[in-house]
Order: sequence, then structure tokens, then C-alpha cells
Amino acid sequence: SRLAADECGRLGMPLRECEFLGRAAYVLWQMGRWEEARQIYPRVLTLAQVLGLQQTIVISHSFLAVAAAREGRLEEAESEVRLARQRQRDRYDWIGRLHVLRASHAVAVLRKDWNEAFRAARHGERLAVQVQDLPRVAEFRTLRAAAEEQRGRPKAAAIARKRASQLEALNRGRSKDKVKVERRLEKLAKTRLPLLLVGAPGMGSRSVARKVHEASLRKSGPFVVVACEQVAHEPTELYGWEAGAWSGAERGA
Repeated sequence: SRLAADECGRLGMPLRECEFLGRAAYVLWQMGRWEEARQIYPRVLTLAQVLGLQQTIVISHSFLAVAAAREGRLEEAESEVRLARQRQRDRYDWIGRLHVLRASHAVAVLRKDWNEAFRAARHGERLAVQVQDLPRVAEFRTLRAAAEEQRGRPKAAAIARKRASQLEALNRGRSKDKVKVERRLEKLAKTRLPLLLVGAPGMGSRSVARKVHEASLRKSGPFVVVACEQVAHEPTELYGWEAGAWSGAERGA
């Protein structure tokens, strides 16, 4: 990618150069090769500013904030976070938002502000759940566990850490249990039986439901998601009633 980016720069193709360098820096970041990534991001930021690529600018400032926080440079880290937040104008840009929350968490940890670290991790986890980014759910859940530990909530930290490890194991590969579940779901999808999926938030229930729908007899129809926690129901609507329970209840339901 670096060689391709250099060639793009030589040919006067700043957009391609920015894309190549951005991908290379992000891969190095994910591999833990921070120093190499830190050398690339200033160039990515410069190109993104010239081209007006808002999301890339947000990601670059966020990375530089995390890098500065890891090296103990608090003022620089806070400055980079402020710049990232200023650029993160579009509330629908969840990728940029996740990067900003990661950077905010890193700065809060450096300041030992564990309440703020918890808030950033919790917001990141909820956003990742909402967009079904399971690796990021596991990441922010782990960060939340560490913050819970520092806030004196060992039980909550243990639960969050356990769920994060379960999700990481799920993301890593196809275990024997997972293969069995997938085969069972394939068989159920071919029937007209109602299917109830139960699991903790962030475990990918929506993704599983979509796969079942796509393999079912109803795959030509729409896949409809209803946020049940936002729907208000009277208890009688959920559990029914007996005849004579109130005026007008002529028969049970």
C-alpha cells in the first residue's frame, strides 16, 4: 500500500494516495504497530484536509489523540480530541463517532477520570450494538469492564469482561457449537415455525435473524425490525384477559 501511495503521489493522484495511506495506517494501528501508523497519519490528515474528507480527518485526529494519550502527552491528546469532535459534525457518521469515543476514552484514562472513561466506553458499546459492528462491541465492552473495575464495581466488570470474551470467541471463528447452531437454524428456516432468539445485547441476534429470514420461505418478503423496547403495551395485550375482567370484556382473549 505504501508503494502504491508513493506512485499515486508521483502521478498527482492525492485521493488515491490518501486512500492507500489511510488503509495502511489503519491496518498498522489494528496490528499494534503504533509507531509506524503514527508516522503515516500526519500525511493522511494533510491530504484529507486538502480534499475535504471529513470522516478521514476525524479518524486521523482520533488516532493521533490515542497515540498521544498512550505516550502520556495529555494536552496534545485533548487538543486532538477537540479537533476530532469539531470535525465530527454528521451524527449519522457512526464510524467517525466510534473513533472519537475511543479517543475520548483514552484521554479519560490518562486523566484517571474513570466516570468519563466509563461513559465513553458505554456510548461506544451501544453505538456498535446499534450498527451491528460486533468486533467494536467486544472492544468497547472490554474498555467498559476496565472502567467498571476502577469505579469499584467488580461484579459489573466481571460480567462485561465475560460477555466481551464470549463475543471475541464468536468473532474469531467457527466453533463446533456455532456450526451446530447454524445447521439447526438452517433447518428451522425451512419450516413455518415461529422462532424466538434470546441473547444478551450485542451478541448479534439481529444478524442471525436476518440470515434465518434470507434462508426461509419468506425471503422474497421484507425483513422488518421492530424495536420492542420502544413499543408501549398494556399488560392485557401481552398476557390476555378473562371474560368479565372489566366492562365490555364479553369473552376471554
